[in-house]
Amino acid sequence: MKKQTVLLVFTLLWMAVIFGFSAKPAEESADMSLSVGRWIGQAFVPAYDGWDEGKQEAFAEKIDHPVRKCAHASEYAVLGMLLAPLFLTWGTDKNQNPAQGKRILAAAGTGILYAASDEFHQLFVPGRSGQITDVLIDSGGLLAGILLVVLIKSFYINKPPFLTNVLSVGGIHATITMTKAGNVFRKLLGGEHEKSGLGTVRGGYPKDRTGCSKFRRFPAV
Repeated sequence: MKKQTVLLVFTLLWMAVIFGFSAKPAEESADMSLSVGRWIGQAFVPAYDGWDEGKQEAFAEKIDHPVRKCAHASEYAVLGMLLAPLFLTWGTDKNQNPAQGKRILAAAGTGILYAASDEFHQLFVPGRSGQITDVLIDSGGLLAGILLVVLIKSFYINKPPFLTNVLSVGGIHATITMTKAGNVFRKLLGGEHEKSGLGTVRGGYPKDRTGCSKFRRFPAV
């Protein structure tokens, strides 16, 4: 229960961080995203420092829109990575096997509702507006975060049932096929040996009339 409480606290804190970003007036929010654009230019554009100030600002303004949308998706991806384990573990113990599909849907629904309420909240912030496209971007980031948690849980914490079943069935078929092939091979060897007057030793290898195997091991050259 302590682990679940910690997850709940971190989830609520991150929701508060998202609310704080959305509560910033348009001018302050624009300055923040432009500063990210300037940092991207300094970090990833070799010639950026040699540009004049006007060209640097033009670059930051040019990438301002994708920077904002990536920020939307990223902050909700983090929210998804917090909501998924919270809903999967809440009210359960190690001996219980909850309906995980329903819990994942509940986590996704909670995140999407919060994204919609966040855009509604921006209608009351000076210079900001609520947009359906932003809700969709937020939801995409949220679902990506939830999917990442599900994949980690499936492949690194629990054995994936579908993969286990496939490997088990494949192993059974492979064993049966190899056994049949070995029996056929031994029968063929046995048939040839009968025609040539040779017997067989255990495992299907021919032997001569002295009882020694016809196949000798030669020393490696």
